[in-house]
Amino acid sequence: MERDHQIEKWFIQYEKDVTNYLVYYTGSSDVEDLVQETFLRAFRAFSRFKNDSSPKTWLISIARNTAIDYYRKKSVWNRLKQILDYESPQLHEQDTGGKIVKKWNMPICMKRLMG
Repeated sequence: MERDHQIEKWFIQYEKDVTNYLVYYTGSSDVEDLVQETFLRAFRAFSRFKNDSSPKTWLISIARNTAIDYYRKKSVWNRLKQILDYESPQLHEQDTGGKIVKKWNMPICMKRLMG
């Protein structure tokens, strides 16, 4: 129960600071999901908070990593979408017992994604 109470207290105390940091760091004012994810990660990692730094510093660090993870994931998905859009004329058709199934040439898509 201490964890619940402490994270709630930190949310009340530091939510504006985390929000302002994420707005500055991302250049976007649409950071509600990142703020929510930051406090969710803090909740999950509460046992690892060692009081070596202030709670605000710890939360800002989590917010930074949350933003990095979000944009890294978004970048991978955007890149995959570009590859799949580029590959769309090269869909392969397979006859599976009377039903034609369109399949991506995944080795080519993965090679482009990784390259």
